[in-house]
Amino acid sequence: MFPRLLSVLLLNALFLGAVSAQVTDAYYDAASGQIILPHLRGDGEYYYARLTLIDADTLTFQADIPSLADITPPEQVGETVNTDASQIYGTWTISGMTIDDVYVSFFEDGSYELFEDTTDEGCTTGTEYGSYQWVPSTGLLLTTVDTDGNGDCGLSHPNDGVPYRVFISDQGMQLLDHGSGIAPLEEYGLVRVSQ
Repeated sequence: MFPRLLSVLLLNALFLGAVSAQVTDAYYDAASGQIILPHLRGDGEYYYARLTLIDADTLTFQADIPSLADITPPEQVGETVNTDASQIYGTWTISGMTIDDVYVSFFEDGSYELFEDTTDEGCTTGTEYGSYQWVPSTGLLLTTVDTDGNGDCGLSHPNDGVPYRVFISDQGMQLLDHGSGIAPLEEYGLVRVSQ
């Protein structure tokens, strides 16, 4: 009962909130059969949620409770965040990496390329290509992977399927891999290699 009630509340927030709220960017993911609500705003906080169609005749959806995540930007990000979407363009690498090399390039046309030379379990040295959409105000980074040549690493495998969040300031890029709230927060600092 609770997942259905939550689903109704999420859909109401989506449709009623769309009139006066900020961008929700809801979309249907054919691969999973779910409606993805990657940027749902309520009471000043942002949430990521997925709804699964369980009865097409009555248009009944059920919330995927494990995927529900509070994606409100951390307070420490504060006013240092640059909300100019073009600030993500360029090539970045993880600062302080000594064992593995990771380079990710974000292009103006909405595509990205990530190269990783790694020895991590489940990962392979290789390149990942795809497209991205970045929402600077909440840091939400949505990716669609076209070629996944680096195994379980890269932007293709965020914790619990909850999108990464990226914040850019004068000090560099902060990439957060939060997952559903059960998964521990992983944080990476990246520095710009080229514009």
